[in-house]
Formats: sequence, structure tokens, C-alpha cells
Amino acid sequence: WAPLAQVYAPKLSQVVEPRAMSLRVAAVGASGLPGAYAVVDLDAPTIDASKVPGMEIVQGVKDLVGTQLVAMDAQRRADIETLATHVATMGAATEAARLAGENRVTIKAEAEGAAARALVQEEVIARVSGDEALAVSISTVSVTATNAAAAVTAEQAARIAGDTALATRVDSVEATLGAVSGSVRAEWVVAATPSGAFAAYQLRARVEASDVGFFVVAQSGAPGYVAIDADRFFIRSSGGSPFAAFDTVGGNVYMRASMYLDGSITTAKVAAGAITTDRLTVGGVTTDRLYPNSVTASVAGTWAGTTVGGSVGGLTIPRTSGAWLKMDISFRLNEGGYTTDAISSRYFLEIRVVRAGPSGTTTFETVRYALPPFHIFLSASPSNYQHNVGLNEIRIQWIDNENLSAGNYEYKVELLRVIMVRNTGVEDVAATSYANGVSRVVNHLMEFKR
Repeated sequence: WAPLAQVYAPKLSQVVEPRAMSLRVAAVGASGLPGAYAVVDLDAPTIDASKVPGMEIVQGVKDLVGTQLVAMDAQRRADIETLATHVATMGAATEAARLAGENRVTIKAEAEGAAARALVQEEVIARVSGDEALAVSISTVSVTATNAAAAVTAEQAARIAGDTALATRVDSVEATLGAVSGSVRAEWVVAATPSGAFAAYQLRARVEASDVGFFVVAQSGAPGYVAIDADRFFIRSSGGSPFAAFDTVGGNVYMRASMYLDGSITTAKVAAGAITTDRLTVGGVTTDRLYPNSVTASVAGTWAGTTVGGSVGGLTIPRTSGAWLKMDISFRLNEGGYTTDAISSRYFLEIRVVRAGPSGTTTFETVRYALPPFHIFLSASPSNYQHNVGLNEIRIQWIDNENLSAGNYEYKVELLRVIMVRNTGVEDVAATSYANGVSRVVNHLMEFKR
């Protein structure tokens, strides 16, 4: 084969989709005359998007959605793969427009020395063919040397093809020195197709093994979300110092205690009885961890023996004006027996709290507590039954939230009558008081500042 006297760059009059074709070719001899023609049949080419120059857009989209594929269902996987295909098709269309040489402008400034090279390039492409419209802008600023490189690129592309509209933008900043490298990359992708729309934004910063960033995703027919990849998440107010609101330990994310404003967690945010002694370290809650003077008074009393009478647990506490009080009292009922002609009956003990002080005596709402029977047998009379109740513990936790004047106040619990409820629902008074008494009485009064 002899080289041709003149070689022309390929010129495509029209860019079409990949199809099979037949070429009529002939060899040219040394005399310059063509030989016999032959027909060569070519199969439709397969476009490999990864081989097309400028396909960083495609890779950016795959990086953006790749980590999401594991948690998504088959349909959403198919949608994302379809989106990546659209972006790859746009990249192929961009390269085809380059080859066609139509409506393409390139501005380049380049300098090269013995050990370094500098390049500034602006490239714009605009093309309309049939129902397709394509606009691309690529800006590159780069420098390279023997052991270092740095580059800033900005790529913007918009394409309409049939019933598909797609817009992408990729900005990146990269620097390398020997084995050390880092990059910052921002990506925007918006696609609209008959099956729905997809919009995503990703920002990533990479330095060797460290890779942090976040991405935002919204799509038709699925929840939108924001995902953050970071070892720590800092918040800084205007003019303030940054602080880490979250920490990651062993792959888990934890909220730091320093992000809570003092006094912002009130009793309304903590369930009753949620914090128990098994959740506290011995010596862990000291006076310097409590609001100053938050507990204004505290008294406690215990009665080990049997207490018989109308009231139990009477304690006096000096109250402060404007404070509130909590009473926590418990006691064990001694065994009591009641005779009735109903074999199936339920028993209740009526109890109420009484407060006595400078403003007088106040009785509060009457509450019933169940007395489960533990022994039922026939009494001396064949038609009657003996029900033995008691031996259970009753605990009362009560809040006095009234705004009282200062002074000494006594708090106690009155044991009222015993009520029997038959299986028919009829109530009878089994006893006007719990005559058998109670034991193991413990009462604790504690006053708190509002």
C-alpha cells in the first residue's frame, strides 16, 4: 500500500443513529488510479459510552445513584438505569456533534515548556436535527508538570430528543502532587420522561481515603431524601464557634449532649418513670449537675409496724411560696376477711389524699384500688362465703401543683371504705374502714422550684 497524495479529514453531512450499512470501496495503486470496487457490509456499531470523550457526566450520574441501588426496589433500579442511559446517549450525541463539526466553536490558549504544560479551553456546541436539539458548554483550565497536576472543569449540557428532556451540570476541582491527591466535585442532573421526572444534586470532597459529601434526590412516585456522608457534622451560628452535633463511632451515628440547651428538656418530654436508678451511674448525678436550688425541701418517713386508723403516712413539710410538690407513698395491706352471699365478688379500697396547712384542710379526689381476693371458702353459714383480701402493696404518686403560700403543710392518705362489687354490677359497702390496717408504710415528700 502506498500513502495517498492528499488525506482529507472525514466530513459527515448528517449524523444519524447507529445502523448497518454497505460501503463500496476500491484500493488505489501507486499510479493513483483506483482498482476494482468491492462491497463491504458493516454491522450496526455498538456505542460504548465509557469510550466517548467527555463522558465524565455519565460516570458522575452513576456515582450519584450507585449507592442507592442496594436499598431500592426493582422498579426504581430500572428508572435509574434508564436515566443513566439517557445521559450516556447525550454524551454520545455530543461527541457525534464534535465529529460533524457543525456549529462548534473552540477557543484554546496553550503553553508548553520542557517540564510543564498549561491549557485554557472553551468549547461550545449547538445542534438541531429533526426532533433533537443539543447545547453543550465545556470549560477547562489545567496545568501539568512532572510530578503535579491541577485542573478546573465545568460542563453544562442540555438536550431534547423526542419525548425526553435532560439537563446536566458537572463542576470539578482536582489537584495532585506525587501520591497525594484531592478533588471536589458537584453534580446536577434533571431528567423528564413520560414515566416521570428525576432531579438530583451531589457534592463530594475526596482526599485519598477520606470521602465526604451529601446528595439530594427527588423523583416522581417516590419519597425525596437528603443523605449525608461524614464522620462529624458541625453547626456554626453567625459569629459563633462550630460544634459537632453528631459523632460516628463504630459505624453508628450518635447525638452529642452539648447540642441540648440547658433547661430545654422538661418533664413534658420525659415519660413518667422513664429514668430509673438502673440507668444512673452511682455518684454520676451530683449537685453541680442540678439546677441551683431546684429542690427546695424534702422529707421522708417510714412506719414498719401495723398502722390502724383512718389515715396513714402523715408528714409535715415546710413549703415555699410558688413551688410545687410531689408525694410518693406506698404501703402493704394486712389481710382482711369479708363475708357475703355472692361467691363471685370484687373488692376495692377507696383512698384520698388530704392536705392541711395555713390555708386550711383540703381533701382531693377519691381513688379506688383493687383488693384481689387470695382465699375464698364457705363461712359458718352455708349460704355465705368468706373472701380474704389484702397482702398486696399500694403505691400512690401524687402532684400538688397549686400555688400555695409559704408555711408548714401536712400530707397524708385517708383509708376510706371497702366496696364490694357483685357480678351483677351492684355495689355494696363491705366495711366503712379498712380495720385490719396497713404495714410497711413509706412516704416521701419533695418540693421543687417552678
